[in-house]
Amino acid sequence: METILTQLQPVITVLAPDADRYNGNPETRKVNMALLDHVTFLLSEGAGGTGTAKLQVIAYDKDGNNGEAIAFKYRVTAAGSFEPFGAVQDASVAADGYTTVAGASKQIAIEVQGKGKPEDKPLVALRITEVVNDPVDAGVVAVCSRARYGVGEAATFTTA
Repeated sequence: METILTQLQPVITVLAPDADRYNGNPETRKVNMALLDHVTFLLSEGAGGTGTAKLQVIAYDKDGNNGEAIAFKYRVTAAGSFEPFGAVQDASVAADGYTTVAGASKQIAIEVQGKGKPEDKPLVALRITEVVNDPVDAGVVAVCSRARYGVGEAATFTTA
């Protein structure tokens, strides 16, 4: 039987692409990590080379309340490049997340480890706060990996 990546690691759109994605300081749909050991938020930026945003991962309780910023790791591709992601960087809570660098056509991978969040907060979301107000065409998908009890439907891993 052929193994398909998206069967093993569901990929879910958690913030639809938009021409001015950072406007209004959006937050992605919440991903339920109760059954996962890892989630990667993939932020894809297209046109709009001067707008920037602060990225934070927020952990929530099972009801989606009591949000708390948590540390995460990230990797970035060079703007306008088809090169692989750069080195892994740490974004500590003390550093207030990661602020993107201006430049069109790049990807940012935000890596969230299950062991890096509070046990009583299984839901995580990517919070995006606009820093430089200039439209950026972007969207976010979540790659759910290392499921603890096998992979179910993608809907199992997200909240509305």
